[in-house]
Amino acid sequence: MGPADVAGPALSRLAPGALVRSAGVVVVRLARVARAVWRFAKSHVPRWMLPVLAVCLFIPGPFDELAVLAVVAIPVLRSRAARAELAESVAAAWRQPAVRAVGPAETEPTRGLGLVPGEGDLVTFWGLDYERRLRVIIDTDAKNEADDQFAIVHALLSPSLDVRGLIAAHFGNRRTRESMAESRKEIDLLTRLLSLDGKVRVENGAPHMLPDARTPVDSAGTRLIIEEAMREDAGPLFLAFLGPLTDMAAALLLEPAIAERDVTLIWIGGPAYDGHDGAKPEFNLSNDVAAANVVFSSPLAVWQVPRPAYVTMGVSYAELYERVRPCGKIGDYLVRQLVEFNAAHATRERSWEYRSLGDSPAVGLMLNPNCGGWNTRPAPGFTYDCGYDYSREYRPIRVYQSIDSRFVLGDFFAKLRAFSESDELT
Repeated sequence: MGPADVAGPALSRLAPGALVRSAGVVVVRLARVARAVWRFAKSHVPRWMLPVLAVCLFIPGPFDELAVLAVVAIPVLRSRAARAELAESVAAAWRQPAVRAVGPAETEPTRGLGLVPGEGDLVTFWGLDYERRLRVIIDTDAKNEADDQFAIVHALLSPSLDVRGLIAAHFGNRRTRESMAESRKEIDLLTRLLSLDGKVRVENGAPHMLPDARTPVDSAGTRLIIEEAMREDAGPLFLAFLGPLTDMAAALLLEPAIAERDVTLIWIGGPAYDGHDGAKPEFNLSNDVAAANVVFSSPLAVWQVPRPAYVTMGVSYAELYERVRPCGKIGDYLVRQLVEFNAAHATRERSWEYRSLGDSPAVGLMLNPNCGGWNTRPAPGFTYDCGYDYSREYRPIRVYQSIDSRFVLGDFFAKLRAFSESDELT
């Protein structure tokens, strides 16, 4: 019995649809290998050669491909490290499962994007199905600094999170009188770069802080929170607040029953509890102390990530340029806006080559509540100079002292690369 006798019966047992899907997987993997070689060439071949390579790809006949291979081979033949790098890149590209399956029998993945409400309950990503997904709303002062953007994209690329909406939050009036509107514009830009404009619900939050702890500032964002929190047909709801607590406080004042629902608030904000975190006031708290007092005095479940924990999410320019910038338009924008923000706010003493992605722990904790060390303590009140008022004690809350930055940032880098590769293949 020869090889043909073995292969023949095996192939005959495969349905035509399976053959089509197998061929499709091979095509996708070959395309990934080609992209890996192209990325290698871009990083090792002189820039003036890249247009020559691009032109060669459009010339009929075999000689253009041979020219491309010859040019790419120049750095490979010169360096053992380059040979190893290329081999590893090609092997990794080939081993990675197809992000998009081919054939009518397959469920088409959503490239890891958060499921758009109304499209069903199943998301497939990396060959894994996500059916019981966590409902999430993100309230973000997106144009305040340069880290909210990373958290927003991370959440939208996480298949286990059902992002029910994004709320544009204000960030005070120290730099602009239109801070909420600027946050909304930034959110719209991010969804557009992800090809999600019109597919993810986006609402405006309050344009300014609460006038006092008894008066809500109503908004479409607040109504979104109330709507999702009071649903009877859904599971737990997580609210990630990356800026001030204005919209959460307004929702509690308008509908106090929210605090009794299966709702958990994750807040990136507040100073150190030992009073020794270096700077004062903490920015997110300072933009609405009254709102923080409303939320912390309520029965709502709260997970707090204070400043000493969120500032540990440092990432360097070197890593951003290597792992984020090559990932399509969204990767380029994320890095560019961060570098520009740093340059605009650098001190005279020194230049910066890193930034803390301090809002990303909110996403990490929704994916893995144990990706940080925490304890429980009575919720304090807040003084109007942005300190804690320990004379007031409310129900226990969870306070994180540390965050596993490797888990959070590594997960983001992997999902962003998978998204950019699938986006370029479709």
